[in-house]
Amino acid sequence: MIGSIINDKYRIDRELGRGGMGIVYEAYDTLLHRTVALKIMNPELVQRQDLLQRFLSEAQILVKLSHPHIVKVYDLQVMAPGFFIVMEYVQGLTLADKINPSPDTTRPMPYEEALPIFKQSLQAIAYAHQAGVLHRDIKPSNIMLTANDVVKVMDFGLAKNPQGLDLTQSQDILGTPVYMAPEQIKGLSHADRRSDIYSLGMTLYEMLTGRWPFEYQKNYFALAKIIVEENFLSPIHFNSTVPKDLAKIVMTALAKKPKQRFQTAEEMLAAIAQFESETIPLPSPPPAPVPTPTPQPNGANKRVWPMLAAAALLLIVALGVYKFLENSSAPEKSNPPISMDSTKSKPDSIRPTHSALIKELSGIAETKILQNKLAEYRRAMQIAVGKKDGFESLEGCYVFVCDAQRVLGVFQFKDNVYYAVNSSEIYPRLPEQFSGKIAIWVQDSSVK
Repeated sequence: MIGSIINDKYRIDRELGRGGMGIVYEAYDTLLHRTVALKIMNPELVQRQDLLQRFLSEAQILVKLSHPHIVKVYDLQVMAPGFFIVMEYVQGLTLADKINPSPDTTRPMPYEEALPIFKQSLQAIAYAHQAGVLHRDIKPSNIMLTANDVVKVMDFGLAKNPQGLDLTQSQDILGTPVYMAPEQIKGLSHADRRSDIYSLGMTLYEMLTGRWPFEYQKNYFALAKIIVEENFLSPIHFNSTVPKDLAKIVMTALAKKPKQRFQTAEEMLAAIAQFESETIPLPSPPPAPVPTPTPQPNGANKRVWPMLAAAALLLIVALGVYKFLENSSAPEKSNPPISMDSTKSKPDSIRPTHSALIKELSGIAETKILQNKLAEYRRAMQIAVGKKDGFESLEGCYVFVCDAQRVLGVFQFKDNVYYAVNSSEIYPRLPEQFSGKIAIWVQDSSVK
């Protein structure tokens, strides 16, 4: 096939991988001038109606799913003697390759590295579930990563479509047993969205430890018995650097009974967001610049310093005399209120306090990253995002001022003034340099 052109359009360049249903090739669309991936069905399977239907179902399901972390399907075409799916080409490696860079090497991932990748996978599955689609074959080899660690979930070949039509027979044991939930071991008809959550939990376990929570058994029935009956060790047992609260999230996803797991992908996302808000430290602010002294001509310092010292001494004496005369002649006065005409600092004791969530968000420098975080926490039901006139009460709300690339400032609207979150400054209105910029209003509901 390498070098050939099929359907007068697609030039086959190289093989990317093989599976039970067919072969995936990198190809070039000579009409649209773009690189694509072609999944060509094994010709020997075309005569099996059940497998043909499963292959066609994958294309029909994926073409209806549009999510940044799910591989796109462009087309389904017929070729002699079968079919092929035209898909988005993802340049990178699989999550399995990242965990196992070589046959004899495993690489447990630090949780700070693992969670951003895992959350993208979880968001993709949450979207699929909302569309009524179960994946039923989630595993690291079905999660692609770009060079920037952007996730693309692929291979929905065992998926159940939105109409509820299960194209596999109830007695079929399909998928990868190591990642299958106990109920899925009994057959695909027993699987639901919580089975996908189990598979995600097993994937996260492997990311954090570089292994499964049990010894692999070549005998399917011995492996199935372990999955259904044996209690798994916490990931901390194999990697002591895994935080206890994160290990608890993993083990909840791997509960034997579906009702004891997270019931939705959104619920698991919320648990991870809560863990991150309480665990991951905020980036330290950059050190203040040290002013560079103005160079002086040789010998100038010897003349200038005595003059400055004398002037300072005279100033101190004059202020002391003035203060004495003022206190002896004027009635006692109360302290004047803080001026709102310029940026002034309130005492630390009365500055607003901010939740861990807001502290995390205020440490983000790029607008796109902030928007992604806001969407993530919004799904986790920890924040509300909107325009200024979209909230019943603005008191206590936060405003993130951005342009297309950068977050320019973060303020809390409280007591009818704006408090800069990352400093002690207050403003009667947003500074003029922010006029015309993007203003994202945020209400933090993670705290009362």
